[in-house]
Amino acid sequence: MGVIDNPFQKAISSERNDLPILPQQNSTRESLDYTTLCDAVAKKLRQEILSGTLKEGQKLDQTSIANRFGISRMPIRDAFRILEGEGLIRLRPGRGAFVAKIDLEEFVQIYQVREVLEALAMRLAIPHLSDQDLEVMAESVAIMEKAAEQGDLGRWVDLDRHFHLLAYQHCKNPTLLKAIVNFWNSTQQYRRIFLSDPSTTEGTLIQHKALLEAFRARDGERAAQLMAEHIRGTVRALLQQPRMRESADKTL
Repeated sequence: MGVIDNPFQKAISSERNDLPILPQQNSTRESLDYTTLCDAVAKKLRQEILSGTLKEGQKLDQTSIANRFGISRMPIRDAFRILEGEGLIRLRPGRGAFVAKIDLEEFVQIYQVREVLEALAMRLAIPHLSDQDLEVMAESVAIMEKAAEQGDLGRWVDLDRHFHLLAYQHCKNPTLLKAIVNFWNSTQQYRRIFLSDPSTTEGTLIQHKALLEAFRARDGERAAQLMAEHIRGTVRALLQQPRMRESADKTL
């Protein structure tokens, strides 16, 4: 089946993303293509929210986004619902869609849940980590150290996420993993605030190296303990940051 000449293709190129090119429509492909399109738009917006390109509290205009990709507003609406389910945007009746931000109370609650879930994920994942996984995580820590020395905090944040989620993905519990990823997504902008202070990276790097040693020893209980302490330390440090309070004091 050929590919139609659709303005969406130009949007793909100019935006440098992997949104799919729409094939010709017929009665057997329409539903699948539409679902793929919704997911692709959600993926692109998710990347922009997590990277900080779209700021917390920023309004997302359906018409502007539809024009940007050369598509109708319907898949944009459904992409918004996907992202709302992940906690990344808030849909306000009569007002539209906004990049989510959370208040301090909700933030603390999320971290309390993360402490329990991620410690559990460590216990479940440790027996399934391969030597190759450990090599990749060790490489991530080494690159993080260089990124910190160079002041490349954006890269640091991405590597930090990769280090943690690589371990969690071996927990063999998709429900647990999905919950962890959603909580990470909903608080990612606040981790960027935390890690924008170079003084925080040294302590975090020490904690990551300790976690890596527990992984290598295949010590699930030690890894779980370190993870819980790591999360508690992160939330304490975040709550002391003036930018955190400025960012999370008010909800939309």
